[in-house]
Amino acid sequence: MKKDQKAAATPAVERALRSLGESLRRIRQSRRLTLTAAAARAGTSASTLLRIERGDPSVAVGAYTAVLDIFDVLPAIQTGLSQEAEKAKQMLAAQSAPRRIRPSNRFNF
Repeated sequence: MKKDQKAAATPAVERALRSLGESLRRIRQSRRLTLTAAAARAGTSASTLLRIERGDPSVAVGAYTAVLDIFDVLPAIQTGLSQEAEKAKQMLAAQSAPRRIRPSNRFNF
């Protein structure tokens, strides 16, 4: 692993990847797939899948995506991202909407 790639991952990202990797390992084991069989289905090597299951931040996003896809997790993630994008769009629209400016009542005329 390149040193600069490891340093680029924040502690929050490392925790999230470890959690994701553990979840993927549990899914693989619950479906009774060996590491080698799951890796073959994802089009990656067993060593790469092992690194994903350990939450290695230097593994390419495409490899993570391929594993998420073979376990049918990708549609749920896409749905969640779409919902978050819609919330962000609504928030930006609300921020850019014109606001009514009320006069100050400091001088009580």
